[in-house]
This record gives sequence, C-alpha cells and structure tokens, in this order.
Amino acid sequence: MKALFLNIANKLKHLILGRGWRGAIFYICLGAVTSFAFAPLNFFPIIFLCLPILVKSLDYAETGSRAFYVGGWFAFGMFAVGLYWVAYSFLAQTDVPQWTAPIAVMALAVALSVFVALSFVVAHKFGRFGPFGQRQPSRIIIFALSWALFEWLRGHMFTGFPWHQMAHVWSDTPVVMQTVSLLGSYGLSFLTVLVAASLVLFFDNKSTSRRAVMTVSLVVSIAVVGFGIIRLNGAEVSYYPDVRLRLVQANITQLEKWPREFWSRNVNQHIALSVDGTNAEEGADNSPTHVIWPETAVPYSLHSVEGVRSIIMGELGGNAHLITGVPRVDRDGQTGAVRLYNSIIGISPQGEVEMTYDKFHLVPFGEYIPFADVLGRLGIGKFVEGEVGFTSGPGPQTLNLSGLPSFSPLICYEIIFPSSVRQNNNASWILNLTNDAWFGDSFGPYQHFAQARFRAIEEGVAVVRVAGAGISGVIDPWGRVESKIGLFQQGYLDASLPKPTVSQPLYSKLGDISFAFIIILSLIGFAIIAKREEKQ
Repeated sequence: MKALFLNIANKLKHLILGRGWRGAIFYICLGAVTSFAFAPLNFFPIIFLCLPILVKSLDYAETGSRAFYVGGWFAFGMFAVGLYWVAYSFLAQTDVPQWTAPIAVMALAVALSVFVALSFVVAHKFGRFGPFGQRQPSRIIIFALSWALFEWLRGHMFTGFPWHQMAHVWSDTPVVMQTVSLLGSYGLSFLTVLVAASLVLFFDNKSTSRRAVMTVSLVVSIAVVGFGIIRLNGAEVSYYPDVRLRLVQANITQLEKWPREFWSRNVNQHIALSVDGTNAEEGADNSPTHVIWPETAVPYSLHSVEGVRSIIMGELGGNAHLITGVPRVDRDGQTGAVRLYNSIIGISPQGEVEMTYDKFHLVPFGEYIPFADVLGRLGIGKFVEGEVGFTSGPGPQTLNLSGLPSFSPLICYEIIFPSSVRQNNNASWILNLTNDAWFGDSFGPYQHFAQARFRAIEEGVAVVRVAGAGISGVIDPWGRVESKIGLFQQGYLDASLPKPTVSQPLYSKLGDISFAFIIILSLIGFAIIAKREEKQ
C-alpha cells in the first residue's frame, strides 16, 4: 500500500512539474474537474483534492511567471467548461454567426482567468512557498486571501462578473451557505479555500505553525457548520397575509421570442397561464392578488399604449395587479433622441402604470457596447439581436405597488452581484425577472438560480424569481427553495410571500466591510504565525 501511494505521488509530482503543452493540459483538466463542484452537479468534495494540488504546484514554482502559468491554465479549464453555456446565447439567434460561439466562450474564459492567474502570482510572492524544508504552513492563509481578494476584484472591475466564486460550491448545502449572512459570498470563498487548501499540510514537515494552521482550519470548519445548524434550527417562515402571487413561466424559446409574428401568441400564452384555474370573483381564495411575468414577457412598450394595457388587464379578470418585464421606449421631447430601457412595470387592475424600474447593470456587448465610439470604428458591435443598445437605469431601487410590501426589483444577472441588490436595505423582498431561454438546456440557468439563493441569505429576505424559460421559484430568507418550476417547463406557480428574517443579517448591514474585516483579521493571524515560523 505504501509503495502504491508513493508511486501515485511521484506520478502526480511529474504532472505538476510539467512544462509546455503537457503541463497546460494537466492544469486545464484540473480546472475542468473543479467546475464539477458547481451547480447543477454540486460535487463539492473535488475541491479538497484540486486545491491542495494547486498549493503543491506553487511549491514547485520557481518564479512568478510559473505561478501565472499554473493559475492561468487551471482557471481557463474551470471557466471554459463551467461557462460553456454562454455559447447557447449565440446559437439562439439567427443573425449572429454560430462559429463565434466557441470563440466567445474561450475569450471570456481567458479574461476571467487573468484574475486567478494574478492571484497565484501574488500568493507566490508573499506566501512562503518552496521545496520541502523551506515551505511554511502560513502560505495557506496567503493563498486563500489572494484567491478571495481577486475574486472580489473580478466581481467589480470592468462591470464585474462574480460567477463561479468558490463559495458557490455550497449552493446546494444550506448549512454551509448560512455563513454568507455574516461574511457574504466573498468571505465564504476565503474560508472554503483556506480549509480545502490546508489539507496539503498533511504532507509538510511537522512544526508548531503547521499545527496552528491546521487547528485554525478545523475550528473554521466546525464554526461554519455549527453556525449553519444553529441558524437553521427553528428558522420558521412567516408570510404576508392577503398576498397571493402567481409566477408565470410560459417557456418561450429565444428563437420565437422577438419575431413579430409570435408577439400575440406569446402574450396570450402568458394570459392563459395567468387565469388558468382561478376564480374571477374578487377576494376568492384561489385568485392571485399579483400576477408576475418574466423579463420582456411583453415584447413591446406598454407605457404609451393605454388601450393595450386595458385589454391585457381585462383578460386577467380585472382583479389582480400585473408585474411584467417590458422594453421601455423614452423619447426626448426636444431632441427627439430615443432611449431604450430593459424595464419592469407594475400595472393596476384598471390598466394604470403604478411603478417602473429600469435595469441599471447591463450586460456588456449583449445590452450595450462599452466604449461604443472606439469599438464602432473597429467594427465591433452587439453580439445579440437588435441594433439599438439599452440605456442604463439609475441603480438599485426600493419600489412599492398596491397590496405588496416594498421590494427591490432586479432584472436577469443583476441578482449575481453581492451587496448591490437592495437600496438602503429598505426592501422587504427581492423580485428577480429573467429570460434564461438564452442559455438553453445547460448548466447556466441552474447556476443563475443558485446565486439567487445566496442573495436571499445575505439580505435576509425572500427572493421571488420568474424566468421566461429557465427556473422560476420562491426562495425563503434562509436560502431554501420553497417551490419552483423546472427548466423548460411551462406552467404557473401560486405562492405566498415570505417575510424577512426578524434580525437583519450582518452582511446586509455592512456589505463588503464584513469581508474586509475577515481579511484584516487573517493578515494579523498570518503575521503571528509567520513570526513564529522565523523562530523555528
């Protein structure tokens, strides 16, 4: 058995030391395997193998460029496989060449990989990596810190894309997920990398600092699980009385969403699902008070066409409010300039627009062109249908609609940004409308839905999510899925609206300040352990 173990260790060392294309293939495969830890597979145990291997790889990295090589190829494999679903958005269009789909996935993977590669360079420079006898256990803390810090940068720089955070490997483990109520997803990423990477210390030489780091990792593990158990114990959901929501998922494919010949059919499908099985009498127990349609469910502007609004509300029976996604057109009265918004509107039973929300975090190259003047000269335009780009809204808002507690509306991927989903923490719940038909029958909609669960826990409020052809559902303030409509299922869901947690989560109050606190605390711990290592 010992001989077999040594043989495996020697072969692994040979792979870790690989150069050129052989080494690249090894680290790409390692990253690809790591992507299995995320939704919908959720095979999180794999990180307890892959992250220690990465630490060993940095031990054998003589230079910062080698560290960049290791981190870059690993991240490329993780993002290229984990985000393969981006290609579906190109295949779901008729006026975009399909051959651009794999190029777009590779380009996105390369861009995101730079952040991980740089985190490896920083860790290698400031951590105490090296061959046996020179490496120090404190390097695990620096490795985890660098990983989490560059995750934060990836979530904020260049409009941000905080997908595949290491915290997301726990998206189907509510006990562990509860930690984000204190530290947010970036904080949980740090703790996850710290614990998983510390397993490599079993192969280090014995020392006081080794025992210290392993003890810290053990304490962190117990604390995270214990906190989750305590927080979930007795976490009973209470509901707003007299609020009955109907979530409508018409399951309309992207190819049939925007062509004009399908407009009437698509809207009628939403109407049919909205009234199916209901009693039109006002106050009937099975009659919804608010019907919710997904992002751009109505493919034309409703603000200036009162007659159409009245027809739609009349078809709904005249008792319920309607919340729906629409494209909103705004024309400047003086210049005649036209601005297009990706919006949510709330309509009263009488057909009046009671509230409007405009999406503020737009998708680069999908909804608008960054640096449009410069890139336009280079012939680079939007990668999705439509010649006119959207205009950004003013930012997160807390809105009100008759019969509902205040809420924070979010469209599509606005839900993936921690600490940016509620204005002044005044909203009692979060509404997320999306159109995941872009991403077909892939991992994308599952990962998108999983991130909504993290926002519920961080903010301590329910998340109501309505998708065009994705996954719709109600998530309680502890991140538990109360009910849902599955991917590519047509139907509706009648649900009550959960109230927020009694006490507001720490992360909801402080935002990323709580993440900064744990970073400072960890740096202090690193300094103490490093000083002890110098004396050994």
